[in-house]
Amino acid sequence: MTDFDKSTEAENNHHSSGSAGFALLACPFCGEVPDYPSGDGTQYEIECDCGHASSSVQISDLMTIEERIADDFVDYRYGEQFIERAKIETTKMWNKRAPVGDYFPEDELAG
Repeated sequence: MTDFDKSTEAENNHHSSGSAGFALLACPFCGEVPDYPSGDGTQYEIECDCGHASSSVQISDLMTIEERIADDFVDYRYGEQFIERAKIETTKMWNKRAPVGDYFPEDELAG
């Protein structure tokens, strides 16, 4: 088990829904919950159908050099363990919500 897997396993114990241990929150713009992508390709991206929100991660960025060398990357698809890892990380990014003031100073919102 890699260090990434150990830290992710500890975080998963705090969440309970979905195959990755997480449930997607609704889109902050339209309120719909997006579907998980298939995992094909090199990037894992969760995108809402409204087109205003997305989160993505390059799957190979979450792999060690040894894992990259050993993975067969068959039919334009990484191994399932790496897709699941990307799903977990992308879900965490999607679900992360920052207070409005972190992006827009309060005085800009007022007028």
